[in-house]
Amino acid sequence: MDRAVGGVDTADSSAASIGGVVSGDPVGILAIVGVIASQVVLITAVLYYFGWVRSNTFLSYFGVDASIAGYSTTDYVLLSIRVAFPPFIRAALIVLVLVGVHRLMVMPTLERAKPGFTPPSPFAAQIVAGSAAPLPMRSAVVRALRRPQALASRWRPGPSVIRWFLFAAHVVGVTLVAVVLTAVMLPAQIGVALGLWLPLTLIAAVTMLGYVTYLRSVCSDVLSTPGSPHVAPLSRAYTLTLLTLGLAATLWAVGLYGNQVGIGTAINMVDHLPDQPDVTIYSIDRMAITGPGIVAAEITQPGTKYHYQYSGLRLLLHSPDRYLLLPEGWRHGQDRLFLLRDDNTIRVDITAR
Repeated sequence: MDRAVGGVDTADSSAASIGGVVSGDPVGILAIVGVIASQVVLITAVLYYFGWVRSNTFLSYFGVDASIAGYSTTDYVLLSIRVAFPPFIRAALIVLVLVGVHRLMVMPTLERAKPGFTPPSPFAAQIVAGSAAPLPMRSAVVRALRRPQALASRWRPGPSVIRWFLFAAHVVGVTLVAVVLTAVMLPAQIGVALGLWLPLTLIAAVTMLGYVTYLRSVCSDVLSTPGSPHVAPLSRAYTLTLLTLGLAATLWAVGLYGNQVGIGTAINMVDHLPDQPDVTIYSIDRMAITGPGIVAAEITQPGTKYHYQYSGLRLLLHSPDRYLLLPEGWRHGQDRLFLLRDDNTIRVDITAR
C-alpha cells in the first residue's frame, strides 16, 4: 500500500531488497559482501593500531623500542583481540540500542506527524508476501515482527517532546565541544585529568550534533515551529567535518586506551614477576648478566658444550631470533634487562610456573 504523502514507500523498497537477497540477486549479495568486507577492514585497522600502541607502551615501560619485538600485522591484531573486544562489543551494543530507539520510536512518531500521512501496510506482511512459506509460518513471522513495533508504540513520545529533546541535545553537544576545545587548549590543567573521557566526550558531541541536524533537515515540516527559519539539508562540508572529528576522536580514544592497557599490563607483570616463566641460560662463553636475583655458576663437568649457567631470570619477550629477559628482582628505572640472540652459543631453558 503506497503512502499518500512522504515520498518513497520504505517498507516496499525494504521488502523488495530483502526478497532480492533471499532469491539470490547477485547485486544484493554483492552489496552485503561489500558492507561486511568494509567492516572487517575497518575493524582490522583499528585492532592493528590498538595492538601497536599497546605493545609500544608496554615495552617502553621497560625501556625497549617496539621494533625489537619484530611483530607482524597479524601479531598486533591477535594481541588486541582479547583486550579490545569487550569495549568494542559494549560500543556496538550502545549503537544498536540507539539505532533501535531511532527506528522504533523517533522516526515513526515524526512520520505520523507529517501532514496527510497515510499509515503504510504492515512491513512484516510485505516481507512474507508471496513467499513459499506455509500460512502458519507466515502468520508467526508477522506476529513476531509486529510485537516490538507494538511495544514501542506505547512509549513513543509526541513531536513536541522530540523538539525539546533535540533542543537539549543540541545545547549539550555544543557544550561538550566547548569542553573539548578548552581541554585541548589547556592540556595540563584539564586534558590530563579527563584522560580517556576527553575523546569519548568529543564522540558524544559529534554524534549529538549530527543526529540533531539530520533530523531537523529531513523532518523540518514536523520539527520546525511557527516563525522559525527553514533548516537546510546537511551540507557536504558540515558532514565531512563531523565525520573527520568522529574518526579522529575514535583513533584518539583507541590510542589512549591502548596506552592505559599497555602501562597497566607492564605494572602488573612487574608486580607478579616471580610468577612469570623461569628462564635458565646455558652459555659457552661468560656473559655480563648481573642483577637482583640472578645466580651465575660455572659448569665444571668435563665434556659439556656449555660452561656457564645463569638462573634467576624471567621471560619478558621471545621473538623468532632473540630473548628479552629480566632479573627476578627487576625494579623500574633501576635495573637492566637483557637481550640475547638465539644462536648456537646459548641454550635457553624455560620453566612455566
